[in-house]
Amino acid sequence: MEKALSISEFLKMAKNHLVVDVRSPIEYEKGRLPNSINLPLLSDEHRKIIGKLYKQEGRQAAVLKGFELVGPLFAEKAKELLALSKNNKIGIYCWRGGMRTEIMTWIARLAGISVFTLKGGYKSFRNEMLKTNAAPLKNGFIISGQTGSGKTEILINLAKLGYKVIDLEAAASHKGSSFGGIGLPVQSQEMFENLIAFERYNTEHESKEFWLLEDESRLIGQKCIPNVLYESMQELPLIELMVPIEERTNRLVKEYGGLDKTELEEATLRLKKKLGDEQARFAVSLLHENKLNEWVKILLTYYD
Repeated sequence: MEKALSISEFLKMAKNHLVVDVRSPIEYEKGRLPNSINLPLLSDEHRKIIGKLYKQEGRQAAVLKGFELVGPLFAEKAKELLALSKNNKIGIYCWRGGMRTEIMTWIARLAGISVFTLKGGYKSFRNEMLKTNAAPLKNGFIISGQTGSGKTEILINLAKLGYKVIDLEAAASHKGSSFGGIGLPVQSQEMFENLIAFERYNTEHESKEFWLLEDESRLIGQKCIPNVLYESMQELPLIELMVPIEERTNRLVKEYGGLDKTELEEATLRLKKKLGDEQARFAVSLLHENKLNEWVKILLTYYD
């Protein structure tokens, strides 16, 4: 097998080529390289069987069992790799850049696909992301403002203009309120951290010298902002948006009004400790009567 690439080399190649994570689905869901896709060599069940055998009988028995389970699938894996490798070149990584990477690389190359691999696998990438998150963020501004001010929208547009933006809510797959997770996929803490660090590590688009982030509490949904980053955010200057309540209300209606009403009701009732039981139930009645502007204005009494 050719020499595996360093993280920086691998990520540079990944900008122009598909990257395949060959670990099991459960490993992939926990944390992965951004923009990679999962094509597991072993299923979750196969990985469990082989791991148990490795502990009980050693490496050779585990390897033989692996070939017994996966060997019949080699042709299928080759077809899948060919279908994915549109420009006939792909990146491959597993947990440590070991046997799973070697086997999948062998299959790919026999099928005529050029492959580049990651030295140390996902483990090395994860360690680099942890190291990145442990470094303070020194130069930046925090975009602040009341709920519905359009902070995220502004960050997205600034990123398009070349500014260095860390979109914490996008990384968390949560908008940070009682309603913030509705309609969005669940994100793992590990992947949340990876995405934050990746934005800092992979900074070829540095046309500006400072970072921009949205004002957030330590928790975004159930995801916790890494300690050093959160502490750094407390030291950065604020840019506060002043937006009229009508504009904020209209934006929130547009953003949330079309979501599942059962989930919106549940999220509204979660606020009754602050709103009061009577006010929370009144808000729910407005929601079901489709009086969304009035519903949002009641909620804003809590968020403001």
